Amino acid sequence: MSTEMTTACIALIWGCVSAVSLPIGAFLGIWLKPPQKITSMLMAFGGGALLFALTIELFAHSLHQSHEGHDIWIVLATVIGALVGGLVFEIFNQALSNKGAFLRKASLFKKYVHKKKEIKAQMMIQGLSKVRFLQLLPAESVAQLIPHVNIRHYAAGTTIFEQGESGHELFFIVRGNVQVIRGADTRRK
Repeated sequence: MSTEMTTACIALIWGCVSAVSLPIGAFLGIWLKPPQKITSMLMAFGGGALLFALTIELFAHSLHQSHEGHDIWIVLATVIGALVGGLVFEIFNQALSNKGAFLRKASLFKKYVHKKKEIKAQMMIQGLSKVRFLQLLPAESVAQLIPHVNIRHYAAGTTIFEQGESGHELFFIVRGNVQVIRGADTRRK
């Protein structure tokens, strides 16, 4: 058997092993149900191996040609192409995430929710810091109020509650004006 035939047979065997590994891995994952950390570790390893193989496939040829002819332009074009491709990918990824595509990944969704909660807490702290009564309290005490605060917006002329109704809430007016009307004249708001 010639050397070329032996090389082709070895390549065929490795190709078959590579092709069969994905369905075997999927079957084992469904059948054994490994913990999430093990699954994450295996996925990271597989992703790294795939990225390595892709990098070798893309860059080895240009590096080999550059080494033979000592042409730096091939390497430079490859590096620029990789950088431009990465930037284009990131731009599109950010654009899609801004349109709601972050929902496709649980980790990105959790990060989004956490960021929104932080922004809401900062807005509440800024709003509550404008209330004179709360300025007398220590910052830790005001921070404990945040989980219990609900932000509400009312249109001009809206009656929030009327005299005689039982009230179980405390309102802090951060922006705007409120008119308090006592007595029988409830026509004005």
